[in-house]
Amino acid sequence: AYISIDGMIEATTIAKPNLCRACFDGEYPMELPDPELLGKQLLETELAAGPAATAAADAIRRP
Repeated sequence: AYISIDGMIEATTIAKPNLCRACFDGEYPMELPDPELLGKQLLETELAAGPAATAAADAIRRP
């Protein structure tokens, strides 16, 4: 038995615009960057640049 997407959304009690259902219908609750900015190179570029290149790098130095 399968549940409809609307049934799944209703069961979560999360508003449809806020629920990530991309695995089911491709709809993300936020706008995605341009396709050329996505992909595995995104993580590879950040990792190659080192920890200082990530937005949370300062968390390592904070108490």
